Amino acid sequence: MKLIPILFSTPMVQAEREGRKTMTRRTRGLDRINISPDDYDFWQFRIDEKGHMRAFFSCGTSDNEDYAIVKCPYGQPGDVLWVRETFRKYWLTHPDTGEPNLEHWNTEYRADNHEQIPMIDGDGFGIYNRDGSEKMIPWKPGIHMPYEACRTWLKIKSIRVERLRDIRRNDAIDEGIQLLLQSGAQLLENGPLYRDYSAPPEFFNKGVKSIQSFKSLWQSINGEDSWTANPWVWVVEFERTEKP
Repeated sequence: MKLIPILFSTPMVQAEREGRKTMTRRTRGLDRINISPDDYDFWQFRIDEKGHMRAFFSCGTSDNEDYAIVKCPYGQPGDVLWVRETFRKYWLTHPDTGEPNLEHWNTEYRADNHEQIPMIDGDGFGIYNRDGSEKMIPWKPGIHMPYEACRTWLKIKSIRVERLRDIRRNDAIDEGIQLLLQSGAQLLENGPLYRDYSAPPEFFNKGVKSIQSFKSLWQSINGEDSWTANPWVWVVEFERTEKP
């Protein structure tokens, strides 16, 4: 069993913690394949002599055939992903003196929707910017989160490779898209509506079907043209597990 870091955005951390996200699609390591994804018409998984999962792709005709071998950067079933997310660390203060307790750090996560917290110096006094405003404890990007700050571990159930636009309705839902409306007179024929990530979340009338919702989510992260490109992706299915 291996421990492998994986970066989640704040909305996807929230989706996983609410039990809505049990699957993720990633293109890491598939750059060469995705230069011309339509050229590769065959792939299969193999486990090499060191136990590494690799995807074998073939491209071209019998006269001019090309092969690509890609090691899966997310391990294999049974391995555990540890989630990196936006976070911050700061010293707790003594309730009586208000001074920092340098023996006790507190770690908070952006996904928990914590408000801004003013910075204080070693004597318990506030720290201010040049314009006189209070300086706030900054959030740190998840890419900088150390393992010690991790709070979420995901055990890999399965891994496969497929084209992005081959996603199915239930898989789109398992990606953690946000359900907006489950029922209503206007939905008797169309079914539930999900968030359109190309629109502000307060616009509930922008609800779309599950695959359209995932499409808008993918484009919000990877750019408008990323859906049209239809790249090959790793499809990683997981379940929450305890800290190894």
